[in-house]
Amino acid sequence: MIVAPPAPLPVVVVGPPGAGPVVVVAAVVGVVVAGSTSVSAATTAPVVAKPAGYSIVTSAAFSLPNGSLVPGSVTCPKKKGVQTFPLSGGALISSGSLAANINSSYPSPTGWRADADNLSGTATMFTVYAVCANKLTGYVQAQSKSVSNPAGTQNSAGYLCPKGDVVTGGGALSATGSAQINLNSSWPAGTGEWYVYMNNASTTNSSFTMFRVCAKLNVTKTDYMLVAGSPVTNSAGHQTATSVFCPGGLSTIGGGVVSGAGGGLSTDLNTTFPFTGGWGGVANSLVGVLIVAVLANGMVLLGISPYIHETVQGLMIIAAVALSIRRSGSFTIK
Repeated sequence: MIVAPPAPLPVVVVGPPGAGPVVVVAAVVGVVVAGSTSVSAATTAPVVAKPAGYSIVTSAAFSLPNGSLVPGSVTCPKKKGVQTFPLSGGALISSGSLAANINSSYPSPTGWRADADNLSGTATMFTVYAVCANKLTGYVQAQSKSVSNPAGTQNSAGYLCPKGDVVTGGGALSATGSAQINLNSSWPAGTGEWYVYMNNASTTNSSFTMFRVCAKLNVTKTDYMLVAGSPVTNSAGHQTATSVFCPGGLSTIGGGVVSGAGGGLSTDLNTTFPFTGGWGGVANSLVGVLIVAVLANGMVLLGISPYIHETVQGLMIIAAVALSIRRSGSFTIK
């Protein structure tokens, strides 16, 4: 079922005239361990344990010659004989060129895949990342129907989790292996939806398929956050990197990048990847601004202070303003 996107909130533009926000979004999860005495989460950081089987894995470096588009992948490991599964993932391209970008990034059954392209004039390399853990309750990967991506346009779509589930990761696979077709944005647009913008700067019509990873969380025992960082200017003709850190010692489970560049095709995604305690992103831009955000979820055995919730809600509002950018051809897949 396809529904019209919600009306966008006002956009606060930070940076030079014509610039728009780009948001790096991450997801974090942790298990709060009860101590011997009760403490306030507003003043004392909780002791946090990682989800069962948790790890952030990286592939070997893949060669990315000039003029090429290369697929890469990484597989989640077995922990104590139990296969772990991808919650999210991404890729990091080792190039400062505006012409080295991510064409596709999406989950595989037991890992993560990414297609990177390079028109920089110089060979480079890239690495694929995955956040892995034992299979969560209600864990499911899903693949959408094909989304049209005509030549010379930017197109977008959102993919909703089943009602009551939360999103941990997602992405998109372009139907065309062209170095002129790249992800502009790929991020969790709320706790239950993954959203993608795909640029097609080629002269050939194409399409893309969306992916999402969802799970069920016991809301009486978990705290699931979307935390936004501050805007970072991504000046025209530059490549800008930024990152966000997880609050309270929680562990990253997923993330992404959203570009608010008004020029649409002027900004491509160079890098989006998890690291211990946060998420990082790099955007190649002719115009734009970078903002970082983080999603958090944890098993709460100690009470979470209302102060913490209010702080997170405030950051979520900041993120919502940054994320709510009107794009043509956008819709939501249920």
